[in-house]
Amino acid sequence: MQRLTAFFALILLAVTWRLWTPQTLFPQLPFFGWARSVPGWVDWIGLIVMTASLCVAGVAAGSDRISRSALLLFAASSLLMILLNQHRLQAWLYQFVVIAVLLGMAGRRKSLPLLRLLVIGIYFHSALSKCDYSFIHTHGQFLLDGLLKNFGTSIDGWPATWRCAAAAMLPAGELAVAAGLCMPRFRRRALWASLMMHACLFLALGPWGHQHKPGVLIWNAFFVMQNVLLFGGFRQPESASVTSVVERQTAEPPNRLVTGVLLLVIGLPFLEPFGLYDHWPSWVLYASRPERVRVFISETAQQSLPTDVKRNAETRRGTWFLLRIDRWSLEAVDAPVYPQGRFVLGVAVAVAERFDLHQEIRIEIDSPADRWTGNRSVRRLEGVDALRNEMARFRLNALPRPLPNWQ
Repeated sequence: MQRLTAFFALILLAVTWRLWTPQTLFPQLPFFGWARSVPGWVDWIGLIVMTASLCVAGVAAGSDRISRSALLLFAASSLLMILLNQHRLQAWLYQFVVIAVLLGMAGRRKSLPLLRLLVIGIYFHSALSKCDYSFIHTHGQFLLDGLLKNFGTSIDGWPATWRCAAAAMLPAGELAVAAGLCMPRFRRRALWASLMMHACLFLALGPWGHQHKPGVLIWNAFFVMQNVLLFGGFRQPESASVTSVVERQTAEPPNRLVTGVLLLVIGLPFLEPFGLYDHWPSWVLYASRPERVRVFISETAQQSLPTDVKRNAETRRGTWFLLRIDRWSLEAVDAPVYPQGRFVLGVAVAVAERFDLHQEIRIEIDSPADRWTGNRSVRRLEGVDALRNEMARFRLNALPRPLPNWQ
C-alpha cells in the first residue's frame, strides 16, 4: 500500500507538474493572507521535498523507521504547498496525505483498519453529496451519457423518468459499496462492485467518453488497486499454531492520536452542507449541488485579454463574454479548478487587477441547489469594488498571491 501510494502520487504530480511550481499562467490563492507574500522559490523547495520523500517512501518501504519519516515529511511538505495555493488541494492529494499520515503515525502493521475506514468514508460522503435533485437531473445523466458513448449510444432518447432513475442508481450503488465494505460477510461482493464502479467511471470519463484529463483516470486506477489490497483479504496460515505478523498487529488498536486524525477526516465533511468545510476535503465529487460562480468580461475588455485567457472567454451573452475558469485551469495547469466559491472569486479579482477591468467585470453567484427541488437563488456583482466587498464574508483568504509577471 505504501509503494502503491508513492508510485501514484509521483505520477499525478508529474501530470499536473505546473500546479506545483510558482507558475504565472493561472492565479494562485493561499489559504491565509500572510502566505501571499511568500516568495516563489519556497514552492520549488516544497516540490523537491514532496518528490524526494515519496521516492524514499517507495524504495524504503521495508524499513519501518525510514519509510514512516518519509511519509510524514511528504505530508508536511504537501500541507505547506496547499497553504501557498488552495488550488493544490486536489482530492487525490488530500487522500494521499491522509494515507501518509495514517501509515506514518500508526505504522504499516496497525494501519489496515484505518485505511479501510478511510475508503469507506470516502465512498459514503461521495454518495451522500450526490443524493439530491440536482445530481439526478444534471451530472448523473452526464456520467451516464459518457458511459453509453463507449457503446455508440446515448440517453437522449430515453424517457425523463428512466434517465432520472438510472442517474439515481449511481449514488445508491456507491452507498451500497460503502455499506458492504463495512461488513465482512458482504465485503467480497462490495469489492467487486467497487471495481465495476471505477471501471464505469473510467469509461464515462475516458478517451471514448467525455475525454477528461489523465489525472482523473489515473486516480481511478489507484482506487482499483488500493481496494484490491485493502479488501482483497489475507491468506490464512495453513498451520493453526502459526499466526502471521500482519494478523497479530492489525488486531492491536492504533494509538488515540492517529485514530483522532481519521475521525476528523471522516467527521468534518458533515459540516460541508452548512458551508463550514470545503467541498473536495468533504469528498463532494462529481456532485452538482454546490454554489456556482460565473465570471463575465465586457466585450471591450475581452478584446484586450492575452490569447491564453481570451480563448477561454469566447462564450457570448449579449455584450458580455463568459470566462470559462474551469477550462482555463485545465489548460494552464492540467488540473480541475478548486470548486470553492471564494477561489473562483479570487481568480476573478486577479483577472480584474491584472487587466484593469474596473466596471468591465460582472459576477453571477448561484446559491447551492436545494436538495429536493434543485432551485437556486442568483446574485450579481458589478465591478471590482463589489467583488472586493464580497470577499469580506469569507473566513479564509480569497485574494490572489501577487506573483511577478503574471500573464
